[in-house]
Amino acid sequence: MGRGKFLRSLRQRWWLVAVIVLPITVGVLLYVSTRKARFEGFVTVADKRDKDANLAPLYPDQAMFAVNELEIRVANLANTFGSYTVIKNAFDQLVQQGVLTDSSEAALREFANKVDIRPLRGSEYIQVGYESEDPEKARTIIKTLYEKFNTHFQNLTADQGKGQVEFVQAQLAEQKDLLNAKLQEMKEFQDTHPRAIAYEQNATGIVSRQNQVEERLATARDGLAAAIGTLEASKRQAKDPITTSTPTASIQQAPNPLWNSITERIKASKTLLASSEETLGPNHPKIVQLKESIANDERLLAEKDANGKPVIDRYVYVTNDQQLSPMEFDRRRALQAAQRAYDSAVRAVAQNEAELQQVRSEIAKLPEAQKGLVALNADLTAISTSVANLGNKLLESKVRSGQNSMRNVALLDAWQVQQLDPGVVLKTLIAFFLSLIVAVSLVASLGQFDQATYTPADAENTLGFPVLAALPKSGQQRLDTGAEAPTPLAASYQLLSTQLLMIKEKLQGPCVLVASAEPNAGRSTIAANLAISLARDGARVLFVDADLRSPTAHEHFGLQNRTGLAELLSGQARLEDVVQKTSVEGLLFVAAGTPPVNPVRLLRGEAMEHFIADVSKQADYVVLDSPAGSTFGDAAVLADYTRNVVLVHEAGRAATGAEFEFHKALERLGANVIGLVLNKTRPEDCPSYSHFRRNYEASISRYQRGGGRPALGSGEKPVRKGSDSPPAPHGDEDE
Repeated sequence: MGRGKFLRSLRQRWWLVAVIVLPITVGVLLYVSTRKARFEGFVTVADKRDKDANLAPLYPDQAMFAVNELEIRVANLANTFGSYTVIKNAFDQLVQQGVLTDSSEAALREFANKVDIRPLRGSEYIQVGYESEDPEKARTIIKTLYEKFNTHFQNLTADQGKGQVEFVQAQLAEQKDLLNAKLQEMKEFQDTHPRAIAYEQNATGIVSRQNQVEERLATARDGLAAAIGTLEASKRQAKDPITTSTPTASIQQAPNPLWNSITERIKASKTLLASSEETLGPNHPKIVQLKESIANDERLLAEKDANGKPVIDRYVYVTNDQQLSPMEFDRRRALQAAQRAYDSAVRAVAQNEAELQQVRSEIAKLPEAQKGLVALNADLTAISTSVANLGNKLLESKVRSGQNSMRNVALLDAWQVQQLDPGVVLKTLIAFFLSLIVAVSLVASLGQFDQATYTPADAENTLGFPVLAALPKSGQQRLDTGAEAPTPLAASYQLLSTQLLMIKEKLQGPCVLVASAEPNAGRSTIAANLAISLARDGARVLFVDADLRSPTAHEHFGLQNRTGLAELLSGQARLEDVVQKTSVEGLLFVAAGTPPVNPVRLLRGEAMEHFIADVSKQADYVVLDSPAGSTFGDAAVLADYTRNVVLVHEAGRAATGAEFEFHKALERLGANVIGLVLNKTRPEDCPSYSHFRRNYEASISRYQRGGGRPALGSGEKPVRKGSDSPPAPHGDEDE
């Protein structure tokens, strides 16, 4: 639908928009204004436990992930508050207390839907509300909801802590059983090998060294995993185009952190060795272990690559970026530090793996009994360490479980009640705009399916004839037959008469038939007004009421319908007997007369042909009225005589099949269809009428007050042959 058609449809059906919008808007306004005041009970809570208070970390984390702790806490609170357990427990208690009277499942669902849980933006608090018309009822309900929530939340956190304590206890019991089994195995080994103590003294140093190397290897691997994560993150940041730039750079020398670490370890080992030698002999396993550790570290510092350069250099060379933004400078420093940490971690893992392999090869060279003793000692050491760690974790889990049993939900606002704003203005505006959208959409839909003709453009597109004039629908449809007055209706008919005057040379004779297919289209009124307008424009006009079915044209001029066309055609009267003068200068009128039984037979006679020939010689224009063309054949017969036809179509009505059939009948007769008159158009669709009313009516009325206008001179032809008193020339006439 085009914009013009939509606006026209909206103008035509404005009443439908008003019928929809006004009742809805006023109804919502009255409902909201007169509705009983509503109250909301609410409570604001937050989870104030320490971070991970319910979890005792059993193993150290090696990587940290970006987890929004605040969002998790708020989501946990909201989910717990809205859980079925909390809602059901609160509902049951309220029913028992008599606050709620209906205990059905439908009432439970309605109760759950009324519980409003909303996080407070930018904080760790959530607010829970419940609306009711009774403030005390709202307060009681929100208080009960909070109590049930708090109980359920405490149970959940306490159960989680207790579950961890039980898990650690089970693990500790299992490790103790393993430890007892290993001790029993050690006892049996010592009974089988009496010299086990000697084996133990010889193997103690190797076993102790193996344990130390394994611990260092585990630490190095942990450091490597952390370094890999840090390096990958730094590389991803380095690829970010936002933080990438092209700076100038310089190279500077910096101490190697790995070299410094090994050096500090050698110093610490030498210090411990010196203090141990004062109390222990040179062959004591601890002394031997310290010496071997110092020798291994010194060997690492002395090791060189294929180019003769130290593998672990005392200094490293770093790039000092110049003219960098703080973000770019930090990014590059972080990338360099991550790369150095990764390289150091890789070397540390490789060195400890090599040392562990060497220790294991030394153990493999021991005698079988000594190997068994070494393996038992290693297992006992590992299990003893595990038992000790689990004991510590058990104590920590018990402490955390005790913390969970304490009060950990904080109240920002205890249960309170506030009166809700009814929102009269907002709800009324929403109702107005929504109803307006519905109404306009309905009007647009009706306009889309409306096939009626409203404007001259619609008429031309639908019926295929040019529109000579669009005549307005107004309370006064007839032109005044007395004094001529400059009215909007007269201006509209002047356009029609001017069209006929301008194309007079193209007409097939002076006769013009005003016809329409459908009844009640306004043919008689248009024919009479057209005759009046042509006469006032200076033409000699004869208006013939050829509607022998239902003659009404004589009423337009206040004349009698005693003798007319029917009597003339039947031979009962002469032309001079049926022609009547009107109060309009230059206009004569022939009434229809008494309607015959068969008008078509009367119209098809020779008398009608002679009548048309006679009046065509004496008048400038002969305007004929006719009955409905889709109902009677009169209009087709008359069109065959007059040759010129002006069609009339009523605006606001869709073209029917009967109308198209009538047009085809005229085409088969070879009638000259001059054009179409669109009658009863709305004032805004009639440009001449609306423009006259807006722009010219006031000024023309002021200048024309009390005086008339000179009409054009009459034509050269007499009105009728042999008349003793032909129409007087047009002169001035008082209006």
